[in-house]
Amino acid sequence: MAHQSILNDSPEHLLARFRDALASHDIPVSQLILFGSYAKGAPKPWSDLDVCVVSPIFGKNRYDEMVLLGHIAGEIEPMIEPHPYHPKDLADPWDPLAAEIRRTGKFVGEDTADGQHLAELSASNPRTLRRGHRGREGFPAVRE
Repeated sequence: MAHQSILNDSPEHLLARFRDALASHDIPVSQLILFGSYAKGAPKPWSDLDVCVVSPIFGKNRYDEMVLLGHIAGEIEPMIEPHPYHPKDLADPWDPLAAEIRRTGKFVGEDTADGQHLAELSASNPRTLRRGHRGREGFPAVRE
């Protein structure tokens, strides 16, 4: 039986449109990382689309950044739930959401890693999750 969803399009199309919308709002995106039930392959009909937006401009005011991303996502699909992260904040070992993203997240729209789990990439290529430019471990390599 096919998966029923309240999303207005496929997750892949919605995330591609969201990435395009971020670019049109001049938000530089290092990475989009899908996490939550869709990344785990176990969405329910009412599941939202959890996506981590990694950008070097984030990390100053999480609330304002969430509001901005929420407005952009809402223009595409109200069930997209974006979470802004600066690359160094995604490495924070004390942030439980960042830990969940690192553990179960899947890259979206990356040429070499599309659809792969961060944990799988780490196991297959230790350089993928490398010591970052800010001296922290455990977050994806980021192109700035």
